[in-house]
Amino acid sequence: MGRIKYLVAAFTMVLLVGFAQAQEIKEQAVAPKLPQVLIQDVTDQVLAAILEANNYYQEDPERFYVEVENIMAPVMDYQTFARTVMGRYGSSSAYRALKTDEERAQFRARVEEFTKVFRQTMMNTYGKGLMAFNGEKITVLPLDEENMAKVAAGDYVQVVQAIHGEDGSDTKIYYKLKPDSNGEWKMRNVVIDTINLGKVYQSQFASAVKDNDGDIDKAIIAWAES
Repeated sequence: MGRIKYLVAAFTMVLLVGFAQAQEIKEQAVAPKLPQVLIQDVTDQVLAAILEANNYYQEDPERFYVEVENIMAPVMDYQTFARTVMGRYGSSSAYRALKTDEERAQFRARVEEFTKVFRQTMMNTYGKGLMAFNGEKITVLPLDEENMAKVAAGDYVQVVQAIHGEDGSDTKIYYKLKPDSNGEWKMRNVVIDTINLGKVYQSQFASAVKDNDGDIDKAIIAWAES
């Protein structure tokens, strides 16, 4: 996707951590910030982390990946994301169709294993992507009336962000979020211009299963190795 696209893919996860602060603010009886304001606040924190990492990344990249993990953990529902990537192989309907306790236990173990694999590979990918940042300007667009109403209702909301490239080009990022059962905003999907990341990953997993003759466990191993 090019350097800008790769950078944007990294920001799709990290820049949303501010949403996890909304519930804490509410509990403190302080008026919560709007989602786009939270994203901008977190953007500043991420850029500061990148600046610091420039001093140690070459010698200790794992340190930066841990920093990324600490930022992402409050906002990412890794298991839900992983099951989405697994598609029909990790769906609720597939689980309900199982006949025995042993099959259901194997299903849960498989989902848990892929969640761990997906989480680790994502940390490495996005951590490397963040280090490609080169001072591009990032703008969070105001929410329109429709999405403001959805925020108030706790429904799916779309936040639009633009990364302005040095060549004058703009890349739009569309974040789709919804509060979880605790009222905390969680990322459900991201579209970079016209690239739906959830669908891209899902297609890759389906290909891995096919390449391994339908063996899901081998597909998970192949994903980890790739």
